[in-house]
Amino acid sequence: MKKNQPAYRLGQRQRRQIAVCLSLIDQCHAGCLTSSRQRALVQMLERELTGRQLDYLRYYYAAAMTHGQIARQLGRSPSTVSRGILRAEAKFLQVMERCRPFWGDGFLDG
Repeated sequence: MKKNQPAYRLGQRQRRQIAVCLSLIDQCHAGCLTSSRQRALVQMLERELTGRQLDYLRYYYAAAMTHGQIARQLGRSPSTVSRGILRAEAKFLQVMERCRPFWGDGFLDG
């Protein structure tokens, strides 16, 4: 692992899904989403994850910041950031698991 680069715990597919979902959230707030399924997913994610958890995921996955960098940015301890990311990832995976029966495995891949 290189210094000042995050060490991701999730697999490549889950990391890509998180990045896509973060982008969908931003698009939804900009009024650019036309798909009702995507809007529903954004609503589920925003209902399940706190604003702070979404911030952690944005910094960690979209900005590729380490726990220490995120902690300095937000005025938190690295261990708090680490726990927050773990909880956010777990909630994200739960939402994706609940969506799977309705939308299939590759909903975000295509």
